Amino acid sequence: MIKKTIFIVSVFFFTNLLYAQNIKIINKYTFREVNNLLKSSISSDVLSDWKKIVNDYNFRITNISKSKYNIDISSIKNTTSLSLQGRYFNCRMNAFLLVKKDILEYDFKIEQIEPLVEVELNNYRKYGIELNKKQKYIYGILFSTIYLSNTSNSNEILEQKYEKLKMKKSLSNILIVNEVYPNAIAVTHAALIISNGDDTVSIVEKLSPFDPFIVVNIKKSDLYNYYKDILSTTGHLVITIGNEILKNKENSTL
Repeated sequence: MIKKTIFIVSVFFFTNLLYAQNIKIINKYTFREVNNLLKSSISSDVLSDWKKIVNDYNFRITNISKSKYNIDISSIKNTTSLSLQGRYFNCRMNAFLLVKKDILEYDFKIEQIEPLVEVELNNYRKYGIELNKKQKYIYGILFSTIYLSNTSNSNEILEQKYEKLKMKKSLSNILIVNEVYPNAIAVTHAALIISNGDDTVSIVEKLSPFDPFIVVNIKKSDLYNYYKDILSTTGHLVITIGNEILKNKENSTL
């Protein structure tokens, strides 16, 4: 898991060159802008908790707060080697924290909850965040890998999984990158996505526990290529927004 995470970080450095004009680090210079983006759809208490986590990360990473506008690779080049002193906070924890109050209902059967999911749930406590029993249950089944004898019916399974995710109507939603392998469907990445009212969306994400919090402005039609490039995965990607499965040329059968 760690090896893959570090690889994702290195890929992020490269992909940054392709999307740099659309990516901003969330720090003291950009937080007000991001807060204004979020406050119409995210409750004030959740934003308060999230701000503490963003500030905690930025405080621990050298020079992160000095990057005023776009991503500056030189300011975070040592990120992967820095100790966060056990303050592990990844993409899934970030996305779920921001949408947890918007999930109205979710009931999908899964054989087992992954041990890593339990670790992530416990790590919320390090930030003084307690999820209730329902939220823990939703987190577990939403992000655990689905193991299969084969994935010939993966499209049908993904449709069943996400049609059961009922979200409160809002401009913001949860984006999930699902990766289909020969015998499993895994959640590779998660982020908060916000509709801008045109053909673009804003994404608030953290690509790995080591990477900074960022906001990305991008055309919705470019989402698939963005994640395909930035994650450099080996499986087939299927991107969902809430219970919507995005259509693309490589996913035209859905």
